[in-house]
Amino acid sequence: EAREYLRQRKIDIQIAKNWTIGLAPENGNLFKNWCESQGFNNEQMVASGLMSYRDQEEFSKGVYSRFRNRIMFPLHNDYGDTIAFSGRVFTPQNKLAKYVNSPETLAFKKSNVFFGLNKSKRSIAKKESVIICEGQLDLIRCFENGIENVVAPLGTALNEKHVNLLKRFTGQQGEVVLCFDSDSAGYKASVRAYEEISKVGIYVRALQLPVNYDPDLLITEFGPGKFIELVTSAKAFHEYQIESLSKQLNLNNARDRIQFANDLSITISQVNDPIARDGYINDVAIRIGISADEFRKRVVNSFNKKSHQSLPNTNESKKDDVIKAEQDVEILIKLSLTDAATKEWIRNSININEELKHLKDFDILSELFKSLPSTEEPEDINAFISSKDSHIATFLNDVILRDFAHLSLVDAKKALIRLKIKSLQDKIDLNKTFSRREGISNEEILTITSKVETQRKELLDFKKALTNIDKSRE
Repeated sequence: EAREYLRQRKIDIQIAKNWTIGLAPENGNLFKNWCESQGFNNEQMVASGLMSYRDQEEFSKGVYSRFRNRIMFPLHNDYGDTIAFSGRVFTPQNKLAKYVNSPETLAFKKSNVFFGLNKSKRSIAKKESVIICEGQLDLIRCFENGIENVVAPLGTALNEKHVNLLKRFTGQQGEVVLCFDSDSAGYKASVRAYEEISKVGIYVRALQLPVNYDPDLLITEFGPGKFIELVTSAKAFHEYQIESLSKQLNLNNARDRIQFANDLSITISQVNDPIARDGYINDVAIRIGISADEFRKRVVNSFNKKSHQSLPNTNESKKDDVIKAEQDVEILIKLSLTDAATKEWIRNSININEELKHLKDFDILSELFKSLPSTEEPEDINAFISSKDSHIATFLNDVILRDFAHLSLVDAKKALIRLKIKSLQDKIDLNKTFSRREGISNEEILTITSKVETQRKELLDFKKALTNIDKSRE
């Protein structure tokens, strides 16, 4: 029966062998008896996650197999070690959960594992891109059809550890393509995933699957070319979100327009690129029939609310832990325009452009610092902003609205150091990714390793400088 199910899903013997797919028999005693014949006791079987005690208070009542009458997929860490299992039902009349995973053990933490990453990590590093789909069979179908830069979470929402694990292979300049179901649950899952991924600055796109299709069915019916086409044309997450919500909501209805504006203001407030952010603001404003300036205020309010939620009123030493890296550019800009001491520091820092040139936002900062307004009066600041190109002016106007009144010159210096730390960390991550490429020579690995060690020493110096600033404030 299990083999027939796999045949119907176009999983042949070779694919089953490639992924070591197996079966947990309906009679759980068969596996229990085999374990005992191999010398394993009850405590060891339970610790492995394959068995559970019949009574959690009276262990003497014995154990039973957690997996019965399920197709079994072994789960691996990214080094290829088998650390757990995922079991799937294969009979339509079975009303149990579709997938059951091993419980967390010393070896297995769901937040640290993706199905398939042990096989796909080289392709992810090579392409600096990863596709996240929902199910094991979706991933297997993709991989077996040459689409190898793909992973699947284990029935749990993406979290910080998941994202940092992926970032090891994509690098900071890489991208994530979200491939979730086209229903409302899939949309909500994609929004949650975006919120986690965007925290580390990785670019996110999302593709729209046809209704009632998953990657497995799509590739089976139409071939891999159709899926590759969808991946290639996947839109920036905010464009995907605008399109998805436009289909879900009736924008002729006042309540739906408010929900549309509220949902989008939250995610658009996280867009770092001022040109892209302004484009999304204009698009949404047109759809809901308000001015771009009015919606921009809503976006700014969403940003400030999110910042205040993550910025508790505690002592100065905790502030660095909660001010996100993407805010540091805004801190430098706001203080350079509104704080006399910061402005004087920038004017007297002969090497500031040299210090900034490796940073992502060097162009904007360099242009700004060339000719700061003469005073901190609103009239001078407004005249200064008006003299800039429209996209820079829009960005500066947004920054001016940020609530950074509690910050000072010391915070500007710390922001610059944090930006340097982030830039160095990105370079280290990128070099580590290069060192994992296929076909790389030992000589190249040694060169990269030496470079990483030098960068780590620089990183340590910057972190010490940050600590010294905090100590001087105490």
